[in-house]
Amino acid sequence: MPIRRFLSLSFFSLLVGLPPFAQVQFFNKYFYEIKDTATYEPHFFATVAEDSTQLVKEFFKMDSTIAMRRVDILGEKKESLSTKWTYFDVAGWVSRETDKTYLPRDSTRHTYFNPNGTVKETRLIVNNYIISQRYFDESGQERSVNITDAEPQGGIDAWYEFLRRNLRYPETLLGDDLAGTVRIALELDSTGNVYSFEVMNPENVHSEFQKEALRVVKSFVAKPWQARRENGIPTEASFILPIVFKIAEDY
Repeated sequence: MPIRRFLSLSFFSLLVGLPPFAQVQFFNKYFYEIKDTATYEPHFFATVAEDSTQLVKEFFKMDSTIAMRRVDILGEKKESLSTKWTYFDVAGWVSRETDKTYLPRDSTRHTYFNPNGTVKETRLIVNNYIISQRYFDESGQERSVNITDAEPQGGIDAWYEFLRRNLRYPETLLGDDLAGTVRIALELDSTGNVYSFEVMNPENVHSEFQKEALRVVKSFVAKPWQARRENGIPTEASFILPIVFKIAEDY
């Protein structure tokens, strides 16, 4: 069985061990930073440390168990040359790793692990296209998996057409020339019903954008979607809908 890394630290030991240049930030369950913790419930806190070669951010649940580590390798101008994300399960074992390089092309490799530590799935994405995807059982044997992603009735094009017909830029913001992208997280059950949706990045976009985005999504998801299927078996699914607000150039 492969050796998997484990880490569990108390909040006290974290703070004592932090270098003087480290910062502490709070994040919601989607790993978006939040500053107003009275309005938005924090699910994680993170420590941030940086030197001339790398930026390290470690995310911990509010009970101080580790959830995710992000390491950015920095260039001469402090630009990120590559990023590695490591996710941990509830027991503190590594459950997923993601490696991303930005130059000469945008390339991302995902590795998911089974509970016993063996590789469950690998996925290579280059310039937003899936190049390869492989699945394995707990013994390490490759297995065939046929996945049909969840989608709305009429396909994703139906969603874009619905947006075109129904989304409105808030009139109260017309004079401010603001822009923003509201990211909506959807949760679907195995029958295709959307049972939950909410804004992922509430502090990143104007509240009027959020209200309009939620109004449109609420109307759109009233009809069941086609459920996600794995080898023909319906399963639950998560989906993200980005909704962009901007003033048209010819407005």
